[in-house]
Amino acid sequence: MIFTLWYAFSLYVIVFEERAGWQSLQRSKRLVVGRWLPLLWRLAVPALVFSALTVLFDLLLAAWIPAFTDSEVWGKLLLNSVAALGGALFLIPLTLTAQIILYRAAAATLPATTEEDAS
Repeated sequence: MIFTLWYAFSLYVIVFEERAGWQSLQRSKRLVVGRWLPLLWRLAVPALVFSALTVLFDLLLAAWIPAFTDSEVWGKLLLNSVAALGGALFLIPLTLTAQIILYRAAAATLPATTEEDAS
């Protein structure tokens, strides 16, 4: 769990700070060390809330779908798949936005202590 959190920001470091490979992993870990519990909660809570909203969305669509299909299994399967895709398309941007906001806040509040981090 701790390794997941340490390296959760590595992709954002690659994109926003243009660091590659090992440097991005080190920077990501440095953003987390010393404040991992608050960051864990700030990553987990939005993910859980957005996942719950997606499940609710999927359940509402699943209840609504039988009104538009006959008893054909393939039609229901197709519509359920479209509903799941719609839920994922709803969840992914929200989750990524929350993670990017958290990354930017963590990067802004971390003082640069070495020449490597200042660049």
